[in-house]
Amino acid sequence: MLKREVDGVHTLVADVADPDTAPHALREARPDILVLNAGATPTMAPVHQQSWEQFARIWDTDVKATFSFGKEALLLPLAPGSAVVDGGNPFTPTAKSIASDGTVRDGPVGTMATGYTIISADSLDAAVEKAKGCPVLQGGGQISVYETFHVM
Repeated sequence: MLKREVDGVHTLVADVADPDTAPHALREARPDILVLNAGATPTMAPVHQQSWEQFARIWDTDVKATFSFGKEALLLPLAPGSAVVDGGNPFTPTAKSIASDGTVRDGPVGTMATGYTIISADSLDAAVEKAKGCPVLQGGGQISVYETFHVM
């Protein structure tokens, strides 16, 4: 939920795995932009070390929500020019933040990422060094660098 009210922004707390959530939410809000930012925390293990229940938790929430909301947006339909945005979330909870002055601390900037670029590095610290050249930092912003996880 938003920490404060913002004109034109409608938030909803609901179970995205519930089949009634997407039709109810879209009919109530009639959004111009729908941002899907809900999901289950993945099991941090290679697929051969997971049970079906652990693996399926992501499928039954993240994938089901994307399908349900995407389908419902097409069935209504939403107004011309509307958009459905689902950025996904391939991250582990392990993260480091980089401030615009180059200082690094453990943990993300705020909440989980809403957009991302995937780079290859031998470690989280090596990725942080590469990320210090990001234009967002040069513009005075902050970024978070997360480890990703291997599914297979």
